Amino acid sequence: MDLTVETIRPFMRIAKALVFNARTPFRVQRRFVDAMATLVKPPPDVTMQGLVLDGIQQLTATPRGVQPHRAVLHLHGGGYVAGSASSHAALLGELARTTRSQVVAPDYRLAPEHPYPAALDDAEHCYHHLLKRFSAQQIVLMGVSAGGGLGLATLLRLRERRYPLPRAFVAVSPWVDLSLSGSSNRANAKTDAVLSHAWLSRAAAAYAGFRDPREISPLFADFTHLPPTLIQVSEEELLKDDSVRLEHHLSRDGVSVTLRLWPGVWHAWIVTTNVPAAREGLREIAEFVESQFTPAPSTAPAHHPGPAL
Repeated sequence: MDLTVETIRPFMRIAKALVFNARTPFRVQRRFVDAMATLVKPPPDVTMQGLVLDGIQQLTATPRGVQPHRAVLHLHGGGYVAGSASSHAALLGELARTTRSQVVAPDYRLAPEHPYPAALDDAEHCYHHLLKRFSAQQIVLMGVSAGGGLGLATLLRLRERRYPLPRAFVAVSPWVDLSLSGSSNRANAKTDAVLSHAWLSRAAAAYAGFRDPREISPLFADFTHLPPTLIQVSEEELLKDDSVRLEHHLSRDGVSVTLRLWPGVWHAWIVTTNVPAAREGLREIAEFVESQFTPAPSTAPAHHPGPAL
């Protein structure tokens, strides 16, 4: 059943106040996220399969009519302290169906039990496993919220270690500045229905451990040679400036990047797949992915044979 933005938004605000605050234990937040995820099911024409590779639980979504040489490695959100592949199951299924790709999502380790770089190590490990079945140019890396920041950090590590990079990158509401220095962290405090500055600060401290959050924030890196990137973000959320600055820095470093600012939605809205705006966001992602795998029309001049002699 489809729901409207107006129907969902009050519920988001209640969850923000009662669950996602600076006091509620992370274990309670995790249970809440997983419970809410069961309310929306993946599409019936997508096969969902769980497996464990080297101790990392993964969930794979394979749609009917899948393109055999195309995969999406998806990194879930949750501030590095909550969330799982199963909590994003409906999104994984819709993403697989719309992109006609096999979607693989790992349960990377969470903070504070496993601070940085545990999540990054797991994401890199899963990428290497995927390379056993697909070439790098057959893989799109995608992340939502903290997963978007983790995806960007994974790209930087792969480049640093001279591994082949994926064909493209998609980031939805990415959290790329754990120091929370963007002006929208304050300016959008009243309009963000999901995030609070206090909760983000607590999650950043849990993930950073003894490190300075800025030190592990991928926003401040050099982005030369990273793959084409699509960024989607809500105009109303605290992390809006993370995306705006990321787009600026990627362009500065010569990366092909598209930034899409979405009005009237909340942080990481595409996870709520039974809202029309989420499906619109997924269609845009599918179009971007398709464009990366579709050869551009040739610009070579047409050949005209000379006159017969």
